[in-house]
Amino acid sequence: MLKHMSKTAYKDYFPEYIINKGKTGWTVPMGYWMNNKNFQEFYKQKTGKDMTYKISQKTGKWAASDMIWASWFKMFNVENY
Repeated sequence: MLKHMSKTAYKDYFPEYIINKGKTGWTVPMGYWMNNKNFQEFYKQKTGKDMTYKISQKTGKWAASDMIWASWFKMFNVENY
């Protein structure tokens, strides 16, 4: 119901291709964030690894997952990962 109300309310203000646009995903700009030197130091602190690869959106997401796993392993005293 809310989607229909929004479409009706904005139909005179936005073009039809926006009003009837399909769903799109939203992603965090990890590639942009990971290019920051402070973030790279944070990555090294969490994982013990240097970022030796070219940072992109895809590798930024991978690096974020790597930090999460490293934090989880440290929290639960998991070794040899």
